[in-house]
Amino acid sequence: MTGNKKKIVCGALLCVMALGMTACGNEIPDLTEEESQRVGEYAAVTLLKYDANHRSRLVDPEIVIAKLEKDAAREAGRQENAQTEEKPAESAASESQAPTAQEDITTSLEDFFGLAEGVTLTYRDYQIADSYPEDGSTEDYFALDASTGKKLLILNFELTNGTDQEENVDFLSTASRYIITVNDGTRGNALTTM
Repeated sequence: MTGNKKKIVCGALLCVMALGMTACGNEIPDLTEEESQRVGEYAAVTLLKYDANHRSRLVDPEIVIAKLEKDAAREAGRQENAQTEEKPAESAASESQAPTAQEDITTSLEDFFGLAEGVTLTYRDYQIADSYPEDGSTEDYFALDASTGKKLLILNFELTNGTDQEENVDFLSTASRYIITVNDGTRGNALTTM
């Protein structure tokens, strides 16, 4: 082959190789902000699902309601037994009923979490911010930025040990899921941090 033919063959080979290295024409589809957020949440949940060092803290709300109803029914049964032992002639109209799923079940935070006597958990205040922590410190263990067009609602609670002895409190191992309802019924899942 002459030098001119070699250049033409090399040029043709380079063109064929360049065409062979191109993509198949797949392009990333245009997604709305909501669709992008859903894809991101799905990817995060899927990654955490198969992470051996991560245990899900999500709990089905119906399970919690059923447990609270069962506890309330048990307590109502105890009160009923105590009342019938003391005053068997009392009318049936004064008997207490167990709350249903439609009724609000109220209990203290200490009772709900099963905290030791003398340990208190109280709501302190809230903040609305674009990021948490607000100072944007990268040294913190947990940092989070709000989605575009949204804000973070930060609820602060204070845990106090009023006893003379050391108490062990571990909210993360309770496998609880916290749902916050704001004003008009807007609901959101809560992340727990220290």
